[in-house]
Amino acid sequence: MKTAVIYASRYGYTRQYAEWLADDLGADLFDVRAVRAGLIEQYDILVLGGGVYAGKLNGIEWFAGNAEHLCGKKLIYFAVGLRNPDMPETEEAVRQSLHRQLPENLCGQVHLFCLHGGLDDKKLSFVHRAMMRVMKASLRRKPVNERSAEDNDILTGRADYLDRAALAPIAAFCRE
Repeated sequence: MKTAVIYASRYGYTRQYAEWLADDLGADLFDVRAVRAGLIEQYDILVLGGGVYAGKLNGIEWFAGNAEHLCGKKLIYFAVGLRNPDMPETEEAVRQSLHRQLPENLCGQVHLFCLHGGLDDKKLSFVHRAMMRVMKASLRRKPVNERSAEDNDILTGRADYLDRAALAPIAAFCRE
């Protein structure tokens, strides 16, 4: 089965996961901005990755905009975020975003995976820096002993949780 890995990346974490996954699967790799409907006809499996920003899934609109070309294809979305993907509330929040952003008929067709990304305050856009300032102010009010490791990393403005091994479940699902 022919596989394409497509990514929408603002700060490089999603792109890195996409590159690793494409390499692991021997798949073709595309930036979402370069993919047209005619191109996707030749693929059986479409893996789309995007970051999570203020509860919205980056790139997911590509699935919605190409719904008529996706029938019968295996669809996977991997969400890359700052919060620990092993926490049930993280996956539930991403799943809710998926349901808000996709038409109902596609929601059941897209298989969701969550991955841990990172943060570098120096690379953030003006809007994302402003959002992080608000988040940091909230975290500073939280008692130190109640802060998570991610909370502390957010306060320092630098974190890198990239883990190539975290792609194993996605690769296994693609090979099924």
